Amino acid sequence: MSIVLPPEVSERSLERAVQAFRDVVGPDHVLTEPDQMREFRDPFWHADWDDYEACAVVQPGSVEEIQAIVRLANEHRVPLWATSQGRNNGYGGSSPRVRGSVVVNLRRMNRVLTIDEELGYAEVEPGVSWYDLYAAIQAGGHRLSITSRLHNQ
Repeated sequence: MSIVLPPEVSERSLERAVQAFRDVVGPDHVLTEPDQMREFRDPFWHADWDDYEACAVVQPGSVEEIQAIVRLANEHRVPLWATSQGRNNGYGGSSPRVRGSVVVNLRRMNRVLTIDEELGYAEVEPGVSWYDLYAAIQAGGHRLSITSRLHNQ
């Protein structure tokens, strides 16, 4: 499989953008190999479909890194597609809607910042999973529980 370029972006420009992303988040947090990026593809697609294929996945660990990524993407004219856990399979998941986009996956931002038992809320980073929040509630001995409800309309 060859590299998937975003619209109106040259291969050289994309290479410069990806290197700039590596400089911000570190080389271990920029994925470009097909095997690494397979997880960030909708699992319900046929293997030959590439309409919504990404060119790279960048995994920032802080708000400052996200800000730098957005500035660099703008500078290099590279489209971004943000996801948190990226596991909304059947709802688009991590797959970008513009072919060749860079997926900004926020999984590394997975801290539970605040649990307010009195008011019954939690402040979390975008990469926090349901299980992360559950574990934080249990570890803190909070008299709270989390539920997942579907509302019919």
